[in-house]
Amino acid sequence: MITLTTASARLDGLILARDVAALNGSSRVLPRAVARGELVRIRRGVYVDAERWADADADKRYRMRVRAAALTRLVPLQVSHLSAAAMHRLPMVGTWPTVVHALTPGAPGGSSKHGIVTHSRVAPAAPVLMDDVFVTALERTLVDVAATAPATIAVPMIDHALRHGRTTRTQLEDVLREVLPGRGAQRAVSAVAFATSLADSPGESLSRVLIHELGFEAPELQVEFRVRGRIAIADFYWRSRRLIGEFDGRGKYEREEFTRGLTPGQTVWREKRREDELRGLGERVTRWTWELLLSPERFAAHLRDAGVPRAR
Repeated sequence: MITLTTASARLDGLILARDVAALNGSSRVLPRAVARGELVRIRRGVYVDAERWADADADKRYRMRVRAAALTRLVPLQVSHLSAAAMHRLPMVGTWPTVVHALTPGAPGGSSKHGIVTHSRVAPAAPVLMDDVFVTALERTLVDVAATAPATIAVPMIDHALRHGRTTRTQLEDVLREVLPGRGAQRAVSAVAFATSLADSPGESLSRVLIHELGFEAPELQVEFRVRGRIAIADFYWRSRRLIGEFDGRGKYEREEFTRGLTPGQTVWREKRREDELRGLGERVTRWTWELLLSPERFAAHLRDAGVPRAR
């Protein structure tokens, strides 16, 4: 009997029922493997090893679903919007959708069938091939997301692309002029204009969006302070209040470029000493985490209590 591994080798673990049937004469082994807990059914005709699925994070699971949808279509699918964002490895603040988004010429916008939401093409979108899937190019993907998703999702993705040199604001503006989305046009223009290469993480990007939406004054970003001959960089700074804002995401204490070989405990101690030194310069420091960001009301109260000024 041909093993399931043989059928999935070329698809990074995805198993197509049609391949199993072609190799083995029948695909009936697949439901039996699901019943035994060996496989997980992603969508009709597509399976994955149960251990691989269990080990995958939310980003990878959604990419599997996107690939599964594309691989089972008789007509090539051009993945777009948030589905394309997942394939481009852009950071998602929140949860990925349960459906797959795609561009289809002549299709009514927003129509959904078999877990695929189709969007009409408002302008040509030359695809790129990623992991066996045709995907809208990065700039088009970001513009489509900016036109259809809230700023809390779109801005962290655009910030990430700018920060890592994957695109430029000029390139995004060029695509905006080409696409000229109807509904969502102003939203897309605003998101691209608001984005920056100075945000170091999705948490910082979300912080910026919420600070703006909650009506607080925009801070300066990545401001340098000289402390005992060293440079300390603050995430956010309200100069009029001599107030430093710091977003403390988990990654800040795990990324190698930040920890430089220190243990998490040593990193926390280093941060506390750095904060004490900044306070010694006469600056005030306030910190927040994902827990606060995910509750805008609590985050607004935190900013008020810290003395962040309101926008004029």
